[in-house]
Amino acid sequence: MKPIYFLMAAAIAANCALAAGMASAQQPADDDANWLDAPQTPGDWSYRAISGGTQAIFAAGTANEFTMQCQLQPRAIVLARPGHSDTDLLVRVRTETQDRILQAKPSTAGAPQVTVQLPVRDSLLDAMAITKGRFAIEVEGMAPLYIPAWAEVTRVIEDCR
Repeated sequence: MKPIYFLMAAAIAANCALAAGMASAQQPADDDANWLDAPQTPGDWSYRAISGGTQAIFAAGTANEFTMQCQLQPRAIVLARPGHSDTDLLVRVRTETQDRILQAKPSTAGAPQVTVQLPVRDSLLDAMAITKGRFAIEVEGMAPLYIPAWAEVTRVIEDCR
């Protein structure tokens, strides 16, 4: 057999091994892949004007699960999840196109909650509005939320822009 065939076979084998390694490195972990398949958190969105902006609330009955609030001053979107904490918590926001970990601060105004403030032009907000049907909110120590991306999400974001 000609030596060129051995070199070509070795090159093909190396390319196959490299491609297999890259494919396995690109596959997300099981929890990353399955969040889109998890059952949607029960509830509905509502929208309302508030002093200094607008607000969309995702609630199951009377239980508020998640809030997106447009604050016209300082032109920011606040994401809020009810719950008590004495320290900052990590919040993971998952969308079809973005996955980001943010730091939430405990809020003492009104009912206990943890909040994250995002600038109105943050691309994560766009990803939440146009994601494939839903986005996920995961706060340390709390059950994850799998929330539908209804018109109220986009409306609050656009109100601030």
